[in-house]
Amino acid sequence: MPRPRFQSGHVCAVGKKWRGEWYETVHDSHGTTTRRIHHSRVLDARNKTEAKQKLAEILIPFQNIRPDGSVPLRVFIEQKFLPLKEGRWKDSTKLTSLGIIQKQILEPLGQISIRDFDRPWLQQHLNKLARRGYSHSIVQHTTSFLRQIFDEAEEQNFVLRSPARRLEIPRVHPTRIISPDNAMYTGKPYLSIDELRKVLGTLEGRNRLIVMLASLTAMRPGEIFALTWDAYRNDTLFIMRRVYRRKFDTPKTPASLAQLPIPKVVREALDKWKAQCPNAFDFSFIFPGKTRNSVLDQYNFSDRVLKPSGIIAVGTAFAVTFQVLRRTWATHAPTYGAGLKEIEAVLRHSASLNFTTGTYIQAVKERVLKAMDGLANAVCEGLPEHAEIPVESELLPQTTTPMPVSPCAEVAELADAPA
Repeated sequence: MPRPRFQSGHVCAVGKKWRGEWYETVHDSHGTTTRRIHHSRVLDARNKTEAKQKLAEILIPFQNIRPDGSVPLRVFIEQKFLPLKEGRWKDSTKLTSLGIIQKQILEPLGQISIRDFDRPWLQQHLNKLARRGYSHSIVQHTTSFLRQIFDEAEEQNFVLRSPARRLEIPRVHPTRIISPDNAMYTGKPYLSIDELRKVLGTLEGRNRLIVMLASLTAMRPGEIFALTWDAYRNDTLFIMRRVYRRKFDTPKTPASLAQLPIPKVVREALDKWKAQCPNAFDFSFIFPGKTRNSVLDQYNFSDRVLKPSGIIAVGTAFAVTFQVLRRTWATHAPTYGAGLKEIEAVLRHSASLNFTTGTYIQAVKERVLKAMDGLANAVCEGLPEHAEIPVESELLPQTTTPMPVSPCAEVAELADAPA
C-alpha cells in the first residue's frame, strides 16, 4: 500500500492572476493507486505568498497527513484535532469554541509549521492577547485549546514534546463596573434584592414569569423556553431538554437533567399563567410563540424585554442578562439558608466547589425549597400586581419542531436504560 503523502501543490503566475495546481491521488478498494487527477484553480490573491496561503486552505480536504513536524498548525488542527473534539461539543459550545480557535489560533499562527513552536513563543502570543484587552475567559480558553492541541500533537508523534504543557494564563486587567450608588468594584455583575424587585416591577404576565424563573429558580434560558406543561407537576419542574437556535437538545450537562423545586410565589404565577393560556395541554409550550409549534427566541426576549427593563428600573452600568439573573440567585442564596450542596443542586453543576466535602454532602429537597422560598419571598414582597412601567414585549417567534414524545416519558426511558 503506498504511503500517504502531504499534498502541497504549487502556484504560478498567469498574467496578473495566480493559479494553483495540485494532484489528487485516488486509490481503489484494496488501497492500490489507480490514477492521479490534476486540479487547477484561479486564486483570488495579490501576490505569491497570499496565493500559497489560499492554495493551502483549498488543499486541506485532499491531504492525508502523516506524523511530520513540517505540517502547518492549521492542517493539523483541521484534520487531526477537530475531528476528535467536535463530536463532544453541543451546538452552543461548538460555535464558541470554533470561533476562539479560528480567531485566536488559526488566523495568527495557522501557517507556521507545528515543529517551529516553543513555549516562549506561545506564551508571548497569550501575553499579547491579554495586552490587547481580551477578556480573561478568551485568554483562558485560548490557553486551554493550545494545551489540548499540542498534547494531541505529541500523542500522534507530530512533536516530541508539547511546548504548551506549562503555559501560564497571563494576568488580565478586570473590567471595572460602576454600580448605581457609584461604588466601584471589580468582578462579575449581579443585582441586589431591591434591584431585582424593581426589574420584576416593570414587567407583568408572561414576561414577569420568565424573569422569575430565571432569577428565583436559576434556570437557563434554553431550559425555560423549552418547557412544556407536562414538565410542571405540583411543586416541581422536570428539566429534560433545552432549545438553542431552533434546535431541541438535552440540557447542558448530565447534572442538568433534574427535578427542580419551585418556590410558592413562582408556582402561583405559573398557575395563573396556565389559566390564561387557551391551549395549555400537556405537550404545549408554556411560553409559545406566535405560530403553532414555535417558541420564543431567547435573544429577542433578552434584547427587547430583559435589558430594557433593567435599564428602566435600575439604570445599571451593565446589561441585565439571563446570566446575571442566574448569578444573582447564587449570590444571595446563602443569606437564606442555602448551603454549598443546595446551591449546587439548584444550579445543577456537576461538581461542587469543595470537592472533598461535597462528595459526602447530599442535597435535601426540603432544605433546597426552604432556601428558594426565602429568597423568592424577599424579592416578591410588595411587588405590584401590574407593571409600573410598560416594556415593549413583541417578540419574533422561533419556529421549532417539538419532540414527538412526552419529555417526561423520555426521562423515564433514560432512567430505565442500562448504565
